[in-house]
Amino acid sequence: MVFLIQRIVTNFFSTIFYFLLFLLFLQSTVLADEGQEHYVKETDLPFYSEADPASSVIFPLVLNQKLIEKERKDDWIRALEPTTGLVGWVLLKSLSPQQLSDPGGEVAKGGFEVFKIYFDELNNALEESIGEKPFIEIRQVKEGVAQVVANDFWLDSRRHENNAFSLFNTWKSANGGGPSILSFTDKGGDEKFIVIDGPHRPRYLKRQPN
Repeated sequence: MVFLIQRIVTNFFSTIFYFLLFLLFLQSTVLADEGQEHYVKETDLPFYSEADPASSVIFPLVLNQKLIEKERKDDWIRALEPTTGLVGWVLLKSLSPQQLSDPGGEVAKGGFEVFKIYFDELNNALEESIGEKPFIEIRQVKEGVAQVVANDFWLDSRRHENNAFSLFNTWKSANGGGPSILSFTDKGGDEKFIVIDGPHRPRYLKRQPN
């Protein structure tokens, strides 16, 4: 009888032990996915507010735009868009684990027009999120060169450098991956800094006072 009770107790604790191991495995799998970087494989990809194609679109994503995974649900990924800090849903099949080496296609042909559509949608989404548009306008100076007119609160924010790099990468993709420059000025037209191509990564160059 004592042996039988001991066997029941042993089996019970063994079952609990393996169940806890299983839960730990599931948690480690989720944590491994969280924070993973993904890149958009197409232009005008909807960034949904819910994991449902019938839900509202926060703004369209562009080719090679980076997203940071937060969680997965069936065929969907909930992701952070680092330029805006906004979180939305996108279909996993529309993402790549690596940045595409040759953007080409529709984005390259669209150039500034494609980037301006993205820029305007992004600006409107940020206004809804923070109550004010960070950017006043965008204009093309010449081929490969665009200029962003920004409000002072954004230029003074701690995140403006990271935002600027993300905008530059989107501009470069829309530009067909060619040499690109993105200039940032205040509303008075005073250029504050530029982001340009570097040998290995984009460079942030702040204008020196005269």
